[in-house]
Amino acid sequence: MKKYLKIMLVLMGIAAAAGINWALFSGVVLGVPDEVKIALQSNDKVSVENWEDKESYVFSPAAGDTAIGLILYPEGNLDVRLYAPLAQMIAEEGYQVTFLARRFEREYDFAVEAKRINEVISAYPNIENWVVGGTTWSSVLPVDFALKNTDKLDAVILLAARLDEATSLAKINLPVLYIYGTLDDENEDLLNWQKPYLPAHTVYGVIDGGNRLQYGYTGPMARDEGAEISVAEQQGAAADHIIAFLQSLED
Repeated sequence: MKKYLKIMLVLMGIAAAAGINWALFSGVVLGVPDEVKIALQSNDKVSVENWEDKESYVFSPAAGDTAIGLILYPEGNLDVRLYAPLAQMIAEEGYQVTFLARRFEREYDFAVEAKRINEVISAYPNIENWVVGGTTWSSVLPVDFALKNTDKLDAVILLAARLDEATSLAKINLPVLYIYGTLDDENEDLLNWQKPYLPAHTVYGVIDGGNRLQYGYTGPMARDEGAEISVAEQQGAAADHIIAFLQSLED
């Protein structure tokens, strides 16, 4: 009996640890940080609206028309709300930002995601220039769209993307921004791994002391090195790289 109880306690401990790790990763159980709650509210500079099933969000400059719209995907299945501060900073500079949510039951269906991206583009006919992007593994979704719809886009932005031969951008003629932190969990090999899949004209945005996940208000993740800068600092650095890149498209 004691042996049985010991085994049960061990299994319960493993399950609890897994649940906590998932909660940290998804941002569900731990709740939404105050910084995120504030960034989800419209203000005198940025208008925030729900999109689709109220899991996605659109951040628009309150001043009015914008020449460039940016469509982004979060890390894996992370709650898009965790990226609201990053979206706010970009929108404050005059660019519309749409974060499209992903769900655990939603596999990588490229046709479905292409339809979603096209719906965003169609909904804002006054925006003449569009940029797509994503974080880490979710980058394959906007990259697949970019490869098949270069005529609809003006650039691609990648945050710690993991590309491969099937999603290679090496021959694409669109401007590309690739952002990464020096403490990314695979940083030692990340650039050597990714450069063959990126065009020669790629602009690289380096974030000293940044890791893989702090583009959103996420919890720690196994294998990801502890960052040497705060979440706010990493998001601010990422926003600076993105804003400078978008401004270059207008020159």
